[in-house]
Amino acid sequence: DKTIKIWGLDFGDTHRTLHGHSDSITDIRFVRRTHNFFSSSKDGTVRYWDGDRFDQILLLNGHTAEVNCLGMSHTGGFVLSGGMDRQIRVWERTKDIVFLQEERERELEQIFDKVDGGKGGESTSALLRRRDDDGEEDNDGEEQPHSEAAVKRSLLSVSSGDRIMEAIETADQEIKDIATFNRSQEDKLEKDRKQRMPNPLLLGFEPPQYILWI
Repeated sequence: DKTIKIWGLDFGDTHRTLHGHSDSITDIRFVRRTHNFFSSSKDGTVRYWDGDRFDQILLLNGHTAEVNCLGMSHTGGFVLSGGMDRQIRVWERTKDIVFLQEERERELEQIFDKVDGGKGGESTSALLRRRDDDGEEDNDGEEQPHSEAAVKRSLLSVSSGDRIMEAIETADQEIKDIATFNRSQEDKLEKDRKQRMPNPLLLGFEPPQYILWI
């Protein structure tokens, strides 16, 4: 289903579902002594994830076909990827600082570039930048077609939508965790019942209130 699921060992429930790959996932390798991991996919990409924050750190492009397997060095200094393009690529760790927001915006621009957003096959991200620079305005007063309106989606609107979806997933998982915990306490005596610690990601809000706050 093109997703990565992180499972809890206590009750066997899903802690988080990670979205990113656009095709089936072929391999996952953890970095030694961390919760960070790499994933490969038939979409031709390798992605680096933070298993604690449930965020994608890097998108590694280079293969021109499906990526079938990964190999992690003992020290975590580099990772190998092998693909159907008959290439083995070596991805080395550097000391460069990674800014997650910039990486996310760069990936969104790459997604937009795959859409024919203008005349002569102009990419969507290029069209957005050109219109911002030129200050073009539609003064005809006519309603624009939906296809053109879709082209004008900003990176901010997409990012906001992602935050809302993550908030809904977090709140939904918290509701499931509460129900599971309550069932585990039903057969216990009052004095033996434990107090459940709420998910700190909800910042003290109840699940519905957290979604509205986001």
